[in-house]
Amino acid sequence: MTVHRSSLGLALAAIVLAVSAGCSSANPVAAPSVSSAPSQSTAAAGPTITIASFKFSELTVPAGAEVTVKNQDSATHTVKVKGTDVDVNVPGGGQATFTAPAKAGTYDLTCDFHASMHGTLTVTG
Repeated sequence: MTVHRSSLGLALAAIVLAVSAGCSSANPVAAPSVSSAPSQSTAAAGPTITIASFKFSELTVPAGAEVTVKNQDSATHTVKVKGTDVDVNVPGGGQATFTAPAKAGTYDLTCDFHASMHGTLTVTG
């Protein structure tokens, strides 16, 4: 049996095209979604405190509201609500949630790891 070089070349070209077509950017494969949220975290809907550049955003919420904390820094932070037992860990790039105090007032926020981080949570009745 004689194989012609042109036939062999065409066959190899067809194989290369078929393989590369499956790997092209026109047919991307979706990567799985990964969340770095800790176990006390739930969906990120509702009132949100953002941590960015080692600073808390300020927030006003009704008493007992579910509050999401999104950490945009790469460092792990905590959110401690002074005068309450709220003290949640928020990994870098992650999020966590907590329940706002039941009593109206203005509460100081601090981070256990970074003493210079301060913020305010205002709770309405």
